[in-house]
Amino acid sequence: GARSQAGSSPATATAQPQLDPTASTPLDLPSKEEREKLFDRIDYNGNGALSLAEIDKAVIELWPQFNHKKALMRAYRAADVNGDGFIKRREFRLLLKYVVYFNDLWHKFDEIDVNHDHRLDLQEFKRGCVVLGIRLDYGEGESEFAAMDENGGGFVLFDEFCTWCAYKHVGTE
Repeated sequence: GARSQAGSSPATATAQPQLDPTASTPLDLPSKEEREKLFDRIDYNGNGALSLAEIDKAVIELWPQFNHKKALMRAYRAADVNGDGFIKRREFRLLLKYVVYFNDLWHKFDEIDVNHDHRLDLQEFKRGCVVLGIRLDYGEGESEFAAMDENGGGFVLFDEFCTWCAYKHVGTE
C-alpha cells in the first residue's frame, strides 16, 4: 500500500536518522552525538532509560513508517541486552538497528502472508522463500517450516518467523 511521508517541521528535524523503508540501502545510523540528542529527546521523563511507551511514542511521532507493533516489540526485546525492561544509552544504537531490521522482516512477512491472516502456512512459506532470497532444495521447505513451527500447529507466527530469519541470517550483512 501507499505510505505517507511525514513532513519535516523545524521541531522534528533535529538529529533524525534517515529511516526510509523504501530505500534498498541500509540505514545510515546517526552519529554518536546525534544519537545522544535523539535519546534525550525520546527520554520524555529524563530518567536516562527509554521505556517501551517512550519508544512507541517516538516511533509514532518521528518515524510513522516504522509503526508496526510486532516489529517494534521484537526490536525492543532484542535491544534490551540486560533484560531490565528499558533501553539505556548503550543499547540505543542496537534499538535503532533492530527497528529497521525487524520492520524489514515485517514487510517481508506481510508480503509472504498472501491471505493476510498474520500467520504463514507451509505453501505461503515455500512460495515466500523467493521473497527472502532463499533457495530450498526439494523437501527442505517442509523441514524448515516444521523447525520454525515451534508448537506444530501448522502455522508460523511473526515471532517464530523472526527467530528463523535471524538464525538463517536473512537480511543481515
